[in-house]
Amino acid sequence: MKILTDQGRIIAGNALVGALAIVIVYSGFAYPLTYGSGFWPFNRDWFMFSTDTGYDFELQAEAEMKDGTFGPLDVTPLFSFQVGSDGNRFQETPRTSWAMFNMATYLCTHFPVRWVNLKDYSWQRPMGRRLRASEVPPDKITVNAWVNHYRCR
Repeated sequence: MKILTDQGRIIAGNALVGALAIVIVYSGFAYPLTYGSGFWPFNRDWFMFSTDTGYDFELQAEAEMKDGTFGPLDVTPLFSFQVGSDGNRFQETPRTSWAMFNMATYLCTHFPVRWVNLKDYSWQRPMGRRLRASEVPPDKITVNAWVNHYRCR
């Protein structure tokens, strides 16, 4: 008993390959283009080279404005592309002196500031969930000042 003819098998095979290709392509681009998370297992490839240190990090910029006020800089308008559930491209800045000084220079050109500080806050992630810096006791947070009083021109 033959269910499909040779031509029917070719059409069904091509349809299956086409559907699989669409699922793979959609899953690869869905997350970065904010269309959703894609389909398992094809949505896992973006994270296959990641390493987890067991610590969470938060980079913060502070500055003295030209009017003399001091406070945190809201960098979200400049780094609006979301790269994770709770982060933007600013948080993905490489933690090297060269990159931090370039970031300070970049912030100086986009904000009316006299000087900029860039501080990296880190804390050990508890098992089960990620915490924001505001949820972690202050004595558990390590502060690394990458850039301190970078004068803007």
